Amino acid sequence: GLVNFNMNGFEATDIIDGDSKEDFDSHLKNEDFFDVDKFPEATLTFNSSSINKDGIKTLSCTLDMHGIAVDYDIPLKLKEQKLPQGGMGYNITGEFFMDRTKHELTYGSGSFFDNLGDKAINDDVLISFTFLAL
Repeated sequence: GLVNFNMNGFEATDIIDGDSKEDFDSHLKNEDFFDVDKFPEATLTFNSSSINKDGIKTLSCTLDMHGIAVDYDIPLKLKEQKLPQGGMGYNITGEFFMDRTKHELTYGSGSFFDNLGDKAINDDVLISFTFLAL
């Protein structure tokens, strides 16, 4: 499988509106962070999946973001779901922490810059998703 992300389409959801939200969204999209003018898409490629002896499902995938491809293993939850048009599908959910510095997104990282104090930005970014497989 393959999922393409329009990097210009994301926005902060914890800031409701106003100039602060607009400024924050704009900053995330500029060259300090995702540089969406240069890297307008990110791609998540599904390489393989597995189920261990305890029944835990894992997706091995590659996230190509900011021009850097990094492999991740993502625990998955699958739930069979009746489709509105008839038949059955699977609701698939997962979440993982992306280390943004592995994709050369180092702005404000305490791993790369000293004396940031409370201005340091966490390197780990939680990515979660839900989709319906037919």
